[in-house]
Amino acid sequence: MRFVIQFLAIFVALIAMVHGHTINCAGRAIAADALEYRAAIMHLRFIEEHGGLSGPGGHLPPSEGLEPNTCENLYCSRDTNVRWCNDDPKYHKIMEYQHFREGAIAIYDACMTSYKGRDVSGGVISHPDNWSMIVQKDTGC
Repeated sequence: MRFVIQFLAIFVALIAMVHGHTINCAGRAIAADALEYRAAIMHLRFIEEHGGLSGPGGHLPPSEGLEPNTCENLYCSRDTNVRWCNDDPKYHKIMEYQHFREGAIAIYDACMTSYKGRDVSGGVISHPDNWSMIVQKDTGC
């Protein structure tokens, strides 16, 4: 029985590695402006490379943790919103900014299109280990 459980765990892990993530592109009207999107990617890279933001507001850690079934903004500026979600129904999840940056780049590359004469990109990337990222236009930012 123990062998069967170990085999199943390995099998599930291999399937997750083979299938990786899925990307669903946003409609062009709600996709973020490409220039502002690149600024968001640079922001995520800065946090990843410098271990956080220092200044009067304190220190932002190079990783973020979320409770089950919750989302949090990573970047909200100039009508561009980048957020991540812990899609796990039971467990707290901690992610490094490297994964956020890589996810944002994957959406950017896969979903680039043109809308009203401007380059835009946005969508959702979902990972088999129960987390996702959303990048979209948000006039509240």
